[in-house]
Amino acid sequence: MRFSIITASLVLLVACQQQLKAPKDDEKVPLSPTLGNIQRLIGEPKAFSLSSCYLLEIGRKACGGPERYLVYSAETVSDASELHRLVSAYNRLSQEQASGKYSTCEFIPRPNVALVDNVCRIVR
Repeated sequence: MRFSIITASLVLLVACQQQLKAPKDDEKVPLSPTLGNIQRLIGEPKAFSLSSCYLLEIGRKACGGPERYLVYSAETVSDASELHRLVSAYNRLSQEQASGKYSTCEFIPRPNVALVDNVCRIVR
């Protein structure tokens, strides 16, 4: 009896180890669509040219429109397609959570972007 319990435990341990392998160096682990991950991917939006600064609509209000805006620099974001994937997924989740709820319906006008000391900034 004791031998069969030990054998069964070892079989389960080996099976679990095989399924919990760490990703290889060349495999990307997709980030979850959180505001923190979006902000980490953006980092500090440094740029040499205003044409490298872009505005993102982040989140969705129940009555429409974005919750906020973030600015990023094409010069410092290493993977723009991953950034846009995260923002799209975040916005989808935000829209689902806002569905059927009340909101202030405050309109947030699209801000302007400026380059201040070689950093992309939102200006109102």
